[in-house]
Amino acid sequence: MLEFDIDATDMESAVMDLTTDNYYGGIDPSGRADFNVCAFCTSVGEDTVEIYLKYGLEAKGLQILLFSNHVPNYPMTQPFKN
Repeated sequence: MLEFDIDATDMESAVMDLTTDNYYGGIDPSGRADFNVCAFCTSVGEDTVEIYLKYGLEAKGLQILLFSNHVPNYPMTQPFKN
């Protein structure tokens, strides 16, 4: 957040405004993943920086709400985006 014009309110809005249009990928159906992860891509802040948000879902009594948010290293495809 220090490199861009983004504050905590911008991040909160980005998370609260997520829709299926922002969806990137979901849980690995093989069951081999360490975490059950859903990923989204959205823009945030005055600079409309594209970010990648990964959410962990409850598994074996452990719940991780948000464990990654960063600028993507490559273009993010969003299968439900019109």
